[in-house]
This record gives sequence, structure tokens and C-alpha cells, in this order.
Amino acid sequence: MKQGVKIVTIGGGSSYTPELMEGFIKRYEELPISEMWLVSGDTAKQVLDELLIAHKRHLPQFTEKIAELEAKGVTVKDEIARDLK
Repeated sequence: MKQGVKIVTIGGGSSYTPELMEGFIKRYEELPISEMWLVSGDTAKQVLDELLIAHKRHLPQFTEKIAELEAKGVTVKDEIARDLK
């Protein structure tokens, strides 16, 4: 069996979440999941901000927003995400 992936769903409190989860369950053999995070609100914003910074070299269209976040002191806290730079 394949190694499971980690999934983060931004907007995990959405009315679409049950349908999304059902799809993951039905397709577990093709996409085994080892960990699932459902985040909303401030946590979702923090995750998205950190992902912008972690992927900044691939997202030149967000240069100004990334600079603004970095000026506010936002950093990538996740060790794996930090390695994406």
C-alpha cells in the first residue's frame, strides 16, 4: 500500500466538507490519507499566510502581499514547509 498523505482543508467548517470527506473515503485506495486537518477562521488564515511565504519563489504575483506578511513578522513555523523555500 502507498504511504498516506497529509491533507489540510482550508474552510473545514464549510457545508461542502461532508461531501469532500465522503470523496476521500471512497477513494482511499487511490489516495491513502494518514492525517487530515480541517481548519477555518484565524487558523486557516495563518496556514495560508505561511504557505504564501514558503512558496514565494513560485508565486511572483504575490510579491507585495508576501513582503507585507514578512514585515509583520509572519514566518513559516512548520519545519517541512520551511524546507520548501
